[in-house]
Amino acid sequence: MIFIFGFVVLYGRILETITTWISASQSKTVRVLRHLLDMLIAARKCYTTDVILMVLPLSLAAWSAEA
Repeated sequence: MIFIFGFVVLYGRILETITTWISASQSKTVRVLRHLLDMLIAARKCYTTDVILMVLPLSLAAWSAEA
């Protein structure tokens, strides 16, 4: 599940394609799914190289402090 989530978030074209594909329907289930996909597209901003490289040292220090 983690690998699938990571793959889908890293390759946003898949998310955008699915979002445009389901945007025509107005059922409640589709609206919830579209909202979830919009959240995943917004989460992609956190997985850029700059952000990961900036947070990596802090993350390593935190994990080392726990050990």
